Amino acid sequence: MQSATSALTPSTTPTPTPATILTPAPTHTPANTTTPSPTPATTHTPAPSATPSPAPSNCHIKGNISNGDRVYHTPDSPYYARTHIDPAQGERWFCTEREAQAAGWRAPGATRATPSATCASPVNINTADADALETLPGIGETLAQRILDHRATIAAFTHIDQLTDIKGIGPKTLAKIRPCISLD
Repeated sequence: MQSATSALTPSTTPTPTPATILTPAPTHTPANTTTPSPTPATTHTPAPSATPSPAPSNCHIKGNISNGDRVYHTPDSPYYARTHIDPAQGERWFCTEREAQAAGWRAPGATRATPSATCASPVNINTADADALETLPGIGETLAQRILDHRATIAAFTHIDQLTDIKGIGPKTLAKIRPCISLD
């Protein structure tokens, strides 16, 4: 048998939505006492500081500022879709990776490394032969041949980040060779 108190008490507690805060509101029990019960109150989420900027025609490289770092994202970057450009925050669009690098921006995952002594001049990965590719830090005979094979498959590299499609070249290797390579 149920007691009088349990028969009047709701069996479930309301579940708030993410934009709801529960605040107490009085309810009465059979003993004429008042107890708090949750009632919804809405909260307001602040609007973003600015509307993301659309890309200018033929300029699809996003230059955003993340934790004080100036990082650019190419369309094939894993962060591209979730990166939004806000010019009011100093962010901008670039037409080429070279333009972004010349402006002092870096690729995601790349350190702010300067070209090492082993980089006498940039190696064009679209025209270099195996010997030239082997002058890059961390690139030996096997990786040089994989770069040539991949280049033959795709006709030409359009983004330096495409090198990570090659077995054996990950973010760390790319970061080492990035200052030493070019697309043109």
